[in-house]
Amino acid sequence: PAEQFTGRDDQDPIAWVQGINELFVATGVKKEDRRKLLLMYFSDDVKKWYRNSEHEEDYDAFTLELIRSFTSSTQRLNISSKLINRRQGVNESVQSYYYDILQLCKRFNHVMTESDQIIHLLRGLKPSIQHHVIIIDPKQCTDLLEQAKRVKAATTLTQ
Repeated sequence: PAEQFTGRDDQDPIAWVQGINELFVATGVKKEDRRKLLLMYFSDDVKKWYRNSEHEEDYDAFTLELIRSFTSSTQRLNISSKLINRRQGVNESVQSYYYDILQLCKRFNHVMTESDQIIHLLRGLKPSIQHHVIIIDPKQCTDLLEQAKRVKAATTLTQ
C-alpha cells in the first residue's frame, strides 16, 4: 500500500505520484476514478491544501498541481544538481545510465523537450562512447540509446 502524502520536505511528490500511479495501474483503477481516490492518501498539510482551495478536475492536471505545490526549492536544486553532475560509471551499462538520466529529467521538468534530454544524456556518457554518438547527432533519445549500445558493443568486440 502507498504511504500517506503529508507534504513534508522529506517526501518527494514526484516519486509519490509515480508510486500511487503504479498502485492504481496494478489494481485496475480507471483514470476517471483516480482523482477521488487520491484523497484517501492525503494527510497533514496536503489535506489542508486540498480542503482550502479549488483544484483541477482532470487527474493529470491535478497531480501536476499537487507536484508544483509540494516540491520545495531544495528538492528542485537537489534534482538539478544530480542531473548536471551525473556521469556514466566505469562499469555501468549504457542502458542503466540512460534510464537513470531520463528519470532525473522527468523529475526535474516533466515536460522537458527531447532535445534537452539528449543534451543531458550526452553530457554524462563515457567519453569513448560520447564521441561516436555526437558524430551521429541523434534527434531522439531512443536513437541515442541504440547508437551508444552499438558503440559499446563494437568497443567490446575489438578489445
